[in-house]
Amino acid sequence: MKTKVWLSLLIISSLLFSACADTAPAASTVEMDSSIPLSQDTLEMVPDFSYVVSPQKPHVFIDRMGYRTGDKKMAFFYGENIENTFSVQETATGKEVYSGKIHKVKDIDGKHLYVGDFTGLSTEGSYVLKHAALGDSYEFIVEDSIYEHEFLVLQRSAREYNYTNVSDLTYVLANLMFIQEMFHVEEVDSRFIEEKIAMLLNSQDVKSGAFFSEIFTEPVGVSETVAGKQDTVLNSMGTISLTTTAQMAGILAQYSVLYMQENPIFASQCLNASQKAYQYMEKYKANTDTDAWYYAAVQLYRATGQFKYRNAIAEYDAVDPALYSNSVQGYTILADFIYLSTPRGTDYVRCNALLDKYMEKAQAISVSSSRENFYVLENIDAKSDKEILEDMIILGIVNHVLSGQEYAGIERNYVHYLSGVNMETENYLFEKMAGSLTPEGMDIANISRLLIIFGNLSQE
Repeated sequence: MKTKVWLSLLIISSLLFSACADTAPAASTVEMDSSIPLSQDTLEMVPDFSYVVSPQKPHVFIDRMGYRTGDKKMAFFYGENIENTFSVQETATGKEVYSGKIHKVKDIDGKHLYVGDFTGLSTEGSYVLKHAALGDSYEFIVEDSIYEHEFLVLQRSAREYNYTNVSDLTYVLANLMFIQEMFHVEEVDSRFIEEKIAMLLNSQDVKSGAFFSEIFTEPVGVSETVAGKQDTVLNSMGTISLTTTAQMAGILAQYSVLYMQENPIFASQCLNASQKAYQYMEKYKANTDTDAWYYAAVQLYRATGQFKYRNAIAEYDAVDPALYSNSVQGYTILADFIYLSTPRGTDYVRCNALLDKYMEKAQAISVSSSRENFYVLENIDAKSDKEILEDMIILGIVNHVLSGQEYAGIERNYVHYLSGVNMETENYLFEKMAGSLTPEGMDIANISRLLIIFGNLSQE
């Protein structure tokens, strides 16, 4: 009986205390007789702790990767009837270093989306955006070399990836050499390129010139069966692939152009292997992805000037675009801009048509990217990763060709959106598109595309 009285008093005291917690000047202390045992009736119910409470996402949207010192910096805010000021606080000291106003953009689900400009914050450091009603943003940095750093992270990830498929590695090497050639990125690892191309030569069938899909650590020699009546043919040694053969023909010719003076013996070996691969693939072009053999023809025309490759480019143009087939990686953009930059004689009309196509594409992206949708396309979420990244690549290359800044700003807006300036505050670039930056979890095709994007941005 005594136990029940004490329990009743304890429960009543607890309820009173919790109800008055906001007004009580100090917490009370309840002294209990330690000699009196306490018991609790659970009504035979077992508590359920299986639910998971998701962390609350900030309603202040910033690029979680960060911003360059001199770039335009915009943050978005999501709430209802909130005050129109925000501040920026230095994380190390807690000191307020910037303040600004926010402006309404549009209504979303009964609340309002606002935007604030903090371009004036140009001192390198680590920061947090603060809003009285919405709280804090994720921490972010301002750093002049932020894009160079991300390029190096991506390149290191590409070096560490466990390649088993020739096409995966071919696309990485093609993009790295494109970056080196187009944007003059000094940080491109030439030694990695040479080592991997030397390794990939092991996958070439010596007799036919065809390439296997698999990567071999030792020269494959002569395979037992080589046929090209379909894109891939399995034999006892592995899988001969026409598309892989075309891709290899392209990067081997590209290497010969870029490194002929620096490493003439190996570059000549690569060019010979490239021509042999193309000769095999040429017999079965109908069974090869069109973007791959077009890429090979463009690279070999630039390397040799031979009319057979120029004629192959004309043959590609004669194919109905509805019948084009693209390899998983996609080589058309690379091939088009290599063609535009080749010192060999080119078709003037074709060059103008290519330039017009990409300028119109960049302009369409620019015009359709509005503040109402975080400065990106309204339908961006309906696009695939490949389509989004290729749009960004086109913006960057066209901007570079025109030597302007109009499209560079749009490209950076896409980086900001994909790195946290979105309704989910997600870093899509490095947490989803790239997979995880571990050898086991990478999306190596997207990492290859990101290499071009950040290689370009690092040189602006």
